[in-house]
Formats: sequence, C-alpha cells, structure tokens
Amino acid sequence: MSRLVSTCCMLAAVAASACGGGASVEPGQPPTYGFLPDLSGAPVMVFPVQMGDGPEGRARLDREVAFAIREAELEWLLPDDLIRAGERSPGLEIRTTGLSVEAFLQREVKRIGEPLFGYLIRLSGLTGSPVA
Repeated sequence: MSRLVSTCCMLAAVAASACGGGASVEPGQPPTYGFLPDLSGAPVMVFPVQMGDGPEGRARLDREVAFAIREAELEWLLPDDLIRAGERSPGLEIRTTGLSVEAFLQREVKRIGEPLFGYLIRLSGLTGSPVA
C-alpha cells in the first residue's frame, strides 16, 4: 500500500516540480536531476491513485493521501477537484483515472510522455497549477 501512496504523491510532485539542469556531481555521488520548488501560493494537483485493489481500494487510498497532506499549508487540488475540472471542459478530453503509470514503478522517469503530459498541461491551464 505504501508503494501506491508513494506513486500518488510522486504524481503530485511531478505535476508541480520543475526540472533542473545537470548539476555538477562529485565523484561517487548520485546525480540530481531536479528539485522540488517552493510551492507556497501555487495550487498543487494531486491525481487519484492509479493502481490498487479495485475502485473502492483506490478511493480509500485517495482519502488517506488527502488526510496525510492536509496539514501542509498549500492549496491542494485533490482528485475530486481535478475530476470536476475535467468534466467542466469535456472537449479537452482530460483523463484523471486509468492512467498508465507503470513506468514510474519500473525506472526513473526523466521526462513524462504523452498522453500523461498532455493531461497535466491541460489540467494546469484549467486549474492554474504550474507544471514543469
């Protein structure tokens, strides 16, 4: 279960993070590829859990993620907010569930490809949440 929560939180971080350039790396140190920016004042998208034990299990995990992040003083756009934003603009064809996120569990993803990146960009335009 913690792997699923981590994946959901990672999607939220990806939606709000900025890509950094290749910083100099000391020998023996792993390279760093980016950073988590200061998110104060910016809405942060939290996508629904994409993998789990059926719709009820994923909904339960969505509630757990919302509970876990509630104390951070940020403007969270929780899964229901994103779903409503997409439903208000059906012509944009934004999906928030059933996304292919397996690559995030298999390897380090440096660039988000289509169609996920397109969904992020379109939701960003609707919600005012920044995307890298």
